[in-house]
Amino acid sequence: MFILLGQSNMLGFGRIGPEDKKGTLTYLTKEEKKYPHLVDDQGNWTQRRDVRYVQVMHRGDKMSTLRNEWLTVKGKHIGPELQFGHIMGHVLDEPVLVLKTCIGNRSLGWDLLPPGSKQFEFEGKIYAGYKESPLSWAKGTKPKPIAWYAGKQYDDDIGNAWYLAFNSGAITRRIPVIGNSRSCGRCTREALRIVRICSASVVSRPPLPILFSGNMKWPPRITHDWYHFSLT
Repeated sequence: MFILLGQSNMLGFGRIGPEDKKGTLTYLTKEEKKYPHLVDDQGNWTQRRDVRYVQVMHRGDKMSTLRNEWLTVKGKHIGPELQFGHIMGHVLDEPVLVLKTCIGNRSLGWDLLPPGSKQFEFEGKIYAGYKESPLSWAKGTKPKPIAWYAGKQYDDDIGNAWYLAFNSGAITRRIPVIGNSRSCGRCTREALRIVRICSASVVSRPPLPILFSGNMKWPPRITHDWYHFSLT
């Protein structure tokens, strides 16, 4: 099982069509003859029966399942799950489950603020640190918490996803692997180091240490350039 988390980049804005528009997946496969593994001999999109793709999204107080199917090209857009799923299906002998959970318009400084982040002052306002609420308040005043805190979605997405995935028995080898990529050269080595520290912090809190103690794995860093309309 591979869990893909993120916001707008992870949602998937790679356009499938139209065929005559340069840059779309259909144009690349049919006109430029790229990505031959995505098209069968009849010109139809291939379907991997060894890779299951499931996409979920939490809307309000309800969890919605948007996709639950064998990996293929479908609809109007694709995301990172397409090529990722094909690669994992190729290199692994076991069946693969790609579980994607993401939603756009989320802030790294609020919804996804990682553990250990401290509050700070800017232009007369105090901005929340990890697990503080609300987002900001005037300096010298007392904050009035709301029904959300800095880093709540980080906790919900990462902590609960890992716990549920392994505690459900979906995976017997309890080895979480955390991958990171550098986008467009803007992410520095120091930033990636912080990502690793914060991810390790999540699995250090109960009940996760029982599941993950001593078996955190990091693959080699992958460097590539891509943005919302990436096809790879």
